[in-house]
Amino acid sequence: MSTTPSETEAHAAAPIPETMTAVVVHGPEDYRLETVAVPQPGSGELLLRVEAVGVCASDLKCYHGAPKFWGDENRPAWAQTGRIPGHEFVGRVVAGDPAALARRGLALGDRVACEQIVPCGDCRYCVRGQYWMCAPHAMFGFKDFDGAMAEYALVPARALTHPVSADLGHSTPRTPNRSPARCTRWSAPASGSGTSWSSPAPDRSASAPSRARARRTH
Repeated sequence: MSTTPSETEAHAAAPIPETMTAVVVHGPEDYRLETVAVPQPGSGELLLRVEAVGVCASDLKCYHGAPKFWGDENRPAWAQTGRIPGHEFVGRVVAGDPAALARRGLALGDRVACEQIVPCGDCRYCVRGQYWMCAPHAMFGFKDFDGAMAEYALVPARALTHPVSADLGHSTPRTPNRSPARCTRWSAPASGSGTSWSSPAPDRSASAPSRARARRTH
């Protein structure tokens, strides 16, 4: 990892509050900003201080009640109420037992990203190494594990983590041919400072007929 000793010490020394602000799912179109307890990492688990979390199409479909998530007459619900959404995120490790840190090659203060699926390790897909096809399909923010639309996120022992350079910023990218309007980001604020949303306004310069033709081409 590229995290410097001073950064590691700063993140490790920062106090962890007892409560945090988080988005909580109560059902389709019923997402509430609430104060909840900061999760306590157990054996093999890590606690991240969330730096940023993405909002993808799955989040929007779930929010609007798509049957894929909430079920219909042909399938049961997959998404769960009472969950904190947010399955694409990055954060700093602020707590975890020594064994969990050593197994992942991490130290307090390191920045990591998690894969959205939390594989079971036992189904035929996981046994074959195709963990992204995991049959139970537990996923941050949707099923069995809370996500990161909060100030802190718990990383379970089965989750897959990837180190992220401490030198990598998290401002809106300015890559050519990539619309900033597609890069919505929720940033967790410092405790008690309120919620911060960052989402560039969509380009509405095209006429309505032009937008309609564009939709029909996809």
